[in-house]
Amino acid sequence: MIGMEDDPDMFLKAVQAGAEGYLLRDASARQILAAVHRLEQNAVACPKHLERALFHLIASGKSLQSTPTPFTAELTPREQQIARLVVEGLANKEIAGRLNISLQTVKNHVHNILKKTHSKNRAMLALAAL
Repeated sequence: MIGMEDDPDMFLKAVQAGAEGYLLRDASARQILAAVHRLEQNAVACPKHLERALFHLIASGKSLQSTPTPFTAELTPREQQIARLVVEGLANKEIAGRLNISLQTVKNHVHNILKKTHSKNRAMLALAAL
């Protein structure tokens, strides 16, 4: 996951969802390249201070609570369709082209989806979907 927040809770949720790489939004090109090489070698990649959060969680004996939220239940069928495309990583312009709707309509739907799912951004929406 690239462009993520420096938030240990979000990091732990991403790990729980299966992420093997987690790079912050201010990651340099060198850090991104190093992470890609680590992942190619079947290793994981994340900032050191977030590794510490994972070790602290394990050492405490606690586990990540899996609290699946059926967020799509609150979404209209069109919002569900757009949410799936957002989670796939499509940009608003690509979604508009694929669904043959205006860019502003996509933006409106994405805004509503984020609000209904209590997601701060697209990355959090993807985590919620997982």
